[in-house]
Amino acid sequence: MNNQYLDIILAEITPVLTEKNFKKQTDEGIEYFSNGERAISVVYEEGKHLFILRQAQLTDGEGVNWTELTQWLFDNGTENDARTIGRDFNDTIKSALGVKVKDVAIPSKEVTGDHVKIDAFAGKFLVIYPQFKEEYKDNVANYGEFLYDEFFKKTAVPTLRSVLKAGNKKQIEKLIGLLNDGYLNGDSAVVTTVTYTILAGAFAGDQDLWETAEKYMEKAEYLRNSGRMILKILNNEKAKQKYMV
Repeated sequence: MNNQYLDIILAEITPVLTEKNFKKQTDEGIEYFSNGERAISVVYEEGKHLFILRQAQLTDGEGVNWTELTQWLFDNGTENDARTIGRDFNDTIKSALGVKVKDVAIPSKEVTGDHVKIDAFAGKFLVIYPQFKEEYKDNVANYGEFLYDEFFKKTAVPTLRSVLKAGNKKQIEKLIGLLNDGYLNGDSAVVTTVTYTILAGAFAGDQDLWETAEKYMEKAEYLRNSGRMILKILNNEKAKQKYMV
């Protein structure tokens, strides 16, 4: 099993553990988080293809007795699958530690002022894809503010790729239309998000998928040109590694 998947899961659970004064430790080659009284770890069972989240109460003079909190099957999984597991483990840890999830309001899609701001852009995105409302709430609750780059990397990038691969014309045109509107009418944060987070994240290293997207951009000339510019930048290998999700 590639360690990169475990790293993705750990990246999802580290913020809440750090907030609760857990520190990463290693004992006999096993990495875990501990606050001195409780330990939490994630392990992968090769034979069963399972990621397991477990915890243990720490008592002086006694061995560590791990108990399972939850598990996920991970057989030929992807990076997005690992992120899903990490988010689920994060929710389980919050419940186990008694962390209360803040009541986070969904942003309005209404535009105020001359340009579409990032909250309104997120609101428009969530109208089309309401399944990501909880992801938005978790983002704000976990970080105390809306980390939009992180949010759109996890949601808009894989969604754009999946709708293009599925070939549903109506869904593709709706999403391309949203991105085009954001690019044309958004403020600097929205334009940067559309260009460098979503387009770069979706098409880095995938010329074939970009050519598919271009077929739906006849009415989105400026967005298409921006995408072409990004792909030229991504011909540089270091740049490609920076923008790929």
